[in-house]
Amino acid sequence: MSEHDVLKKNRNFYIGVGGTVLEGLLSGSLFMLLYSVMQFLWSGQFDMNRVLVLTCVIAVVFLLRILIYSYGYTKAQIGGAEVSKNTRLFMGDHLKRIPLSRFTQGQTGDYINTITSDVNNYEKILTHKIGDMAKSFALSLMLIIFVMTIYVPAGIILLIADLLLIPGLWLSFRMVRKYGKEKNDICAENVSSIVEYVSGIQTFRAYGVGGLKNKTVINAMREFCRISFVYESKVLPIGAVFGILSWLSCPLVILLAYAPWVAGTLNTVDYLLICMLPLFCAKLANSIFVDLTSYKNLMISKNKILSVMNEPEETGSMEPLHTATHEITFDNVDFEYVPGEPVLKHATFTVPDQKLTAIVGDSGSGKSTILNLIAKYYEATGGTISIGGKPINHVAAERVLEQVSMVDQDVFLFDDTIRDNIRHARPNATDTEIE
Repeated sequence: MSEHDVLKKNRNFYIGVGGTVLEGLLSGSLFMLLYSVMQFLWSGQFDMNRVLVLTCVIAVVFLLRILIYSYGYTKAQIGGAEVSKNTRLFMGDHLKRIPLSRFTQGQTGDYINTITSDVNNYEKILTHKIGDMAKSFALSLMLIIFVMTIYVPAGIILLIADLLLIPGLWLSFRMVRKYGKEKNDICAENVSSIVEYVSGIQTFRAYGVGGLKNKTVINAMREFCRISFVYESKVLPIGAVFGILSWLSCPLVILLAYAPWVAGTLNTVDYLLICMLPLFCAKLANSIFVDLTSYKNLMISKNKILSVMNEPEETGSMEPLHTATHEITFDNVDFEYVPGEPVLKHATFTVPDQKLTAIVGDSGSGKSTILNLIAKYYEATGGTISIGGKPINHVAAERVLEQVSMVDQDVFLFDDTIRDNIRHARPNATDTEIE
């Protein structure tokens, strides 16, 4: 299954959207019932029989809305949850095949943020945003057409007010593109800092630096606070201006329809209704603006998911690495964490087989880097590393690690017994062997 198939919308999603739109149209039909009631009242033809009929019709409409909304909402939630489940399973399987070097370059927080927050955001698009937007669009169009059947100029004003969404959303989307991705990246960095802090909380507290001394976490949180404020300050004014312009349709319709009402070409019931509907249409237009801006922002999460899904997988050979001896040779090996800042340059040496070799040097001189290159936690940017005379450049990290035992300075233990932690490397080990 490809990444696009995993994120593909399913049948339950489409049923959910259809149900939401239908429920919205039924809610709009209540305005037509209100129009009929006003016409009967104004003409003096309103009697108990009509009251009972209209009451029954309204009751049926409300019942249908509840049933359709409940069914559609449930289907949308099921559809969204199914996509989230498939996405997380796909990404979990994919992460097992991403080169180990990706997990030692500050990517852990980014991966955590993508699998949790970004997947949740994409699910929110499927379960809420698309359905709500489709409902608002359909209901707005229905009401504009309804107003046009009563008084065309008023309907045109409402249509123009809705068309103002185009420049408003264009400006809003520009701000989302400019600041939304930066906010998402800072959020990932924030998660990474928090994970690191929580993982080392015991050590921090033991040395009395568990609070304000942790500048990395504090700075990450401040940066997230800053970008959140900047993001809102850029988008909110656009929404406010659009809101003012769309709500101006209300007094414009009232003024425009006043002259024909006074002249008698527009009856009182029609005048009252077309004076009320712009209020509802303006509210719908503002909902569409907010939902589409939110949708655009949430789509950043989808792009983050796709970027992780498209990360290259381990390309080394999965054939077992068998060697007669275990000497380790570095032949003109180059490595750099940051382009242009070499850590190792033309490193050449041999670690003899069955001998104890110590690598000595100042802090930051590259001792841990050499061990990580041997274990293929990192990939050399130049030169050749060999074990037992066999180059490991094109061998999968898992096959190399089968031949290497490494006690790192960063220790990880499973939440289990000591015995099972030791046995994890070889599940079939006996208790005697473990002891």
